[in-house]
Amino acid sequence: MELFSRHVGARLCTARAFVLRSVDFGDTDRILTLLTEPFGKMSAIARGARVSKRRFVGLQSHTLVKVGLRLGSSELGTLTQVDEVRAFPRVLRDLTKLTCASAAFELVREMVAPHEPDARLFETAVELLERLDDTTGRDEELLLAFQVRVLALVGFAIGVEVCGRCRRGPGPEQAALFDPMSGSIICRACGGGPLYIGGPTRVRLRETRGREWSNATLHQSEVLSSGAMEQLRSAIADFTRHRLDRELVGNRILAQVTR
Repeated sequence: MELFSRHVGARLCTARAFVLRSVDFGDTDRILTLLTEPFGKMSAIARGARVSKRRFVGLQSHTLVKVGLRLGSSELGTLTQVDEVRAFPRVLRDLTKLTCASAAFELVREMVAPHEPDARLFETAVELLERLDDTTGRDEELLLAFQVRVLALVGFAIGVEVCGRCRRGPGPEQAALFDPMSGSIICRACGGGPLYIGGPTRVRLRETRGREWSNATLHQSEVLSSGAMEQLRSAIADFTRHRLDRELVGNRILAQVTR
């Protein structure tokens, strides 16, 4: 429930949120990039956050928090309170899990437009941390599935069913040639794409775009082969790089951690 403050043109509200980025500002403050449930991605200033810990307990990435916000006419909100809702201790203790979570939040921060709330996106972020906190051994698979799902939610679904030019499609589990620039497979008759993706890779890309993205990963009886994993990494990384004109730092760090 929103509460209207005495400040003219401002209102006070609470929201579940994740911290996507924290930057020191001045001597005592921090500027935060938040993913909130009701407002989507937004920025807020936490005044005194660097000197007052009591009001901002849980002000860290990879923790689900409830924030108090003062919103006015400015694009920048003011953080008035932070309370921890749920921590994910295994994520914070495990370097691979933590790196996967950081890479996931970097993608959200860079690809999601501000002030466009999407309950599906917020719940996908919650589900990723829950899954990382509860599972072992398939953390990077979860990250890749999350990235495919987020890209689909923000309007950049990876096309793997039919050729992006002639609209003819291979069999359900056939290999294909992927073109990161167009975001679709391209058949040989239309010139093909630079990246080969095998049948299992195509299946995984197709299944993880939907709401069952994590189940499509964890309920598979067989872990993806190293070759299929490399195909997934390359397809997602190259596709994202064409959209952002740069490589995501988190993916590069994860490669150093895991290989």
